[in-house]
This record gives sequence, C-alpha cells and structure tokens, in this order.
Amino acid sequence: MNWCIALSGARTLVILYMLIGVILAIIGVLGAYLVNTGVVVVDGTTMQMVVLLASIVLFVIGLHWVVVGIASLRGASQGV
Repeated sequence: MNWCIALSGARTLVILYMLIGVILAIIGVLGAYLVNTGVVVVDGTTMQMVVLLASIVLFVIGLHWVVVGIASLRGASQGV
C-alpha cells in the first residue's frame, strides 16, 4: 500500500488547518495594526488593551496551527 495515496485526504486536511492558521495570524496582526495606528478607535484604555491582547492571542494560535501543520506534513512525508 502506498502511504502517499493513503494519506492524501489527511494531507488535504492538514493543509486546510494550516491555511486557517495563516488567516488567524493575519487577522491578529491586522487587528493590532489597526488599533495601534488609530484607524479603529476603541474607547478606554482597558478596552484597547483587551483588543490588543485578543490580537496577540489570535496571532499565537494561528502561528501554532501553522507550525503543527508543517510538523504533521513532515512526519507524514517521512512515513512516521
């Protein structure tokens, strides 16, 4: 049995998982940028910090998904 054929569906899911991670990371960076430049105005210092923290969390989660996806693809290609 050829492992490349057997893992083709799983590979597609991992790539989609990575794309979602990239989108989350971009949203996180864009959110922080828009708040810091003043394009998006948030009332109160506390709310501004909450928005920035949420942007950082989105970026970290997205980056994590990308790294895990890359590791999964590397492991699948090596037959682990």
